Amino acid sequence: MIPTVEEKIKKYIDLIVSAMGTKYTTEIIKEGDQYRIVVDLEDKPNSLLIGTDGDTLSSFQHIIRTLVHKDLPDDKTHFIIDIGRYRRTREDLINNKIPEMVSTSVLVQGMTLMVLGLSSYERLIVHKSLSETKGIQSISVGGGNNRKLVVMPNSESSINGGLERAILLDFTKVYD
Repeated sequence: MIPTVEEKIKKYIDLIVSAMGTKYTTEIIKEGDQYRIVVDLEDKPNSLLIGTDGDTLSSFQHIIRTLVHKDLPDDKTHFIIDIGRYRRTREDLINNKIPEMVSTSVLVQGMTLMVLGLSSYERLIVHKSLSETKGIQSISVGGGNNRKLVVMPNSESSINGGLERAILLDFTKVYD
């Protein structure tokens, strides 16, 4: 029997989390063309696998993804690991807060919104959600950990002061 990608993911999660000496639960949820693997630690805080600003979680996911794709190189299944629904909570916050700021500040007042503290995955979520919004454009600028999401009016005539009048939204301060 050829192991499925779900079995491989569970195997490697178990290998790492059981080495921590903790009990945990895993739930696999199909979301469109990808899977969300929700892991909850039962007798230790989930923050051990989340880390500061999700850094440990990103590393954990990278290790699992690398191991799974090494074992199943032809499998192109996308998955995201979510410890204690940390990522889901951030996604919900992002999907509510940023469009609200865009509608009031960018569309109505013609200001620029600069968002810090988003992962590449979170920036992709925002770009996709705003892609159908008329009158704005969103871009990512900078590099590495300093990469920012910028949302601005797409008409030169509607920009009031550009970056001098930018609103800064720092997601490292919004949710821990």
